[in-house]
Amino acid sequence: MARPWASAAAALSAIGVSLLIAAPVASGAPGGGASEDQKPGDPPGNNGVVKVNDEELDDIPNNDPHVDCVFNVDFYNYDEGDDYAADVEFTLHNPTGDGTFDVTSGDLAPYIGEDPAGGGKDVDARETYRLEFTGDPHPQQGYHVKLTIHAPGSIGADVKHKVFWVQPCSEEGAEPTPPAPGHSSPNSPPEEQPAPPVPTVVEAGFGPSGDPAGQESAAGTWLVLVLALTAGSAVLVPAGLVPLARRGRYEI
Repeated sequence: MARPWASAAAALSAIGVSLLIAAPVASGAPGGGASEDQKPGDPPGNNGVVKVNDEELDDIPNNDPHVDCVFNVDFYNYDEGDDYAADVEFTLHNPTGDGTFDVTSGDLAPYIGEDPAGGGKDVDARETYRLEFTGDPHPQQGYHVKLTIHAPGSIGADVKHKVFWVQPCSEEGAEPTPPAPGHSSPNSPPEEQPAPPVPTVVEAGFGPSGDPAGQESAAGTWLVLVLALTAGSAVLVPAGLVPLARRGRYEI
């Protein structure tokens, strides 16, 4: 007669052997580990990367907390899809409260689904934006701006945020301030001075008008002067008549 406990032990041994044989088969079966279609650098989830920078595109995803009013937004490691376009939104952020701004250049819905996700250095898109503000900026920092990105293809949340400072654009083409009265601009040409008057010169024996009366008056004056000099007397020369030369030229 077989003992009951011996039969139970034999049954347990058989079950243990079966489990040891089945374990390697289960570990190699499809679905037991990572998916064969899963690419390195493309894990499920919100794995896209957004960077704001003021430099030319390079291999390193840089992020600059202070940029000029013209800056770049780079998109990395987003999934592939024909209709995968990002939704880009800029808003003012504290402590910048008052004022408004306009996005005067840059695509607010750039296409980012050209290729599968390839890691943190896989550039999917790059856009250059220009923001023009109204209102007073912070004297050192400029305007505080928040960037929000919604991108399709993510599992779960699809949003990314960046907060950074933007300097106001310089005023181009502004009219120069006119100089104060009595002061000339350093680049203005010197003012022309009026030319000195040219003295009127007439031949002795002719009046300014050249008429016979003028001729007789000049001849009479000339005769009186000659007689006075010959006699050694002092004679008053009519005002405005000054001898210029011995040949009888006078300046009036």
